[in-house]
Amino acid sequence: MTSQIGTFTYASPEQIDGGEYNSSTDMFSLGVILFEMCHLPFSTGMERMVTISNAREGVYGTYWESLSKSNPGIATLLNQLLSTTPSKRPTAANVVETCEMLKSQILNTAADSKRNELEAEKKLSRDQWRL
Repeated sequence: MTSQIGTFTYASPEQIDGGEYNSSTDMFSLGVILFEMCHLPFSTGMERMVTISNAREGVYGTYWESLSKSNPGIATLLNQLLSTTPSKRPTAANVVETCEMLKSQILNTAADSKRNELEAEKKLSRDQWRL
């Protein structure tokens, strides 16, 4: 396969170095896209390029650090996708599996929050009737 495919911003390190293009290259590109999707909107094109360039090297800004604390699963997936070692990147099937797991966690958290909210409302109603 050719190594001269795609946009530089999304290209993997091995692709930039003229190495082989394979599925791990696509996973790196997916990591760059995930990073962009999770990041606050960029003010300028230059800010976008610098921020993405830094992320490609494993240097994330303070915004990403705070986001990763509240979303550790996303942060872990992103770090794996942006690994500079192709063999350390997840496969597409691993990414789908991870996303399904994260989705379940989010849905369970939302259901727990709703259940707690309803229980609090019931308790408040009971307490009001007692007065």
